Amino acid sequence: MNAVDSLVRSARGEYIEALPVAREELYIGMISGTLLCVVAYFALLVMLQLWGRGILTAIFSLFFQGKDSEQLTVKKIASNPFSLFHALFLSFCSLALLVVFLAVGELSPPDLLLYLCFLFMAHFLLLGLVAILGWMFRAREIAREVSIHLWIYNAVPGILLSPAIFSLYYAPPPLDEALLFLIAILFSLYAISRWTRWMKILFKRGVSTFYLILYLCALEILPLLVLYKILTGDFL
Repeated sequence: MNAVDSLVRSARGEYIEALPVAREELYIGMISGTLLCVVAYFALLVMLQLWGRGILTAIFSLFFQGKDSEQLTVKKIASNPFSLFHALFLSFCSLALLVVFLAVGELSPPDLLLYLCFLFMAHFLLLGLVAILGWMFRAREIAREVSIHLWIYNAVPGILLSPAIFSLYYAPPPLDEALLFLIAILFSLYAISRWTRWMKILFKRGVSTFYLILYLCALEILPLLVLYKILTGDFL
């Protein structure tokens, strides 16, 4: 077999073990769509780190420390909206890829775009709802604090889990189940941390238990139920 035949058969997927390609994948020249997505994703992440003026360090510090830092929020996060949106975009791309894997099992650009639009729609609807509630109940300071932490808690998990999510597309069947189990555990810890953080903010501001439960149901649990309905095909 000559070199040309080897390259052709490799591009068709007969030599999967020789190239880092997914099991069933669209190809662009000699590179798989998933591998191209990985390269583009981490290139954008490097750009964010180099040109984001320290926003990655800021959001990760606030996320893991769980403490209020007004100076850090004002100087690094609120004053740098483009980089914050950049981080949110990367996080949502990673999470959308996870949902595509669960729903389809392989990279599907139309499904990726659909779930990415859903995540952005849910994010901005929640921000709008928080702003409306803050205006209605004359609690604009609470709404502002919740909104900032909503940006942070949505921008961090996808970036943190991106290596495991991309690995799902290349892992053999026993390993992909272990990765999904690990991701599920990490998401559970993330949800507990997120809800605990919201409760601390609301209790600190003197919000009643009734409104606290209403917030968790309306702003946190409802979007998850809608996403579940979309995945199962029963949304309509």
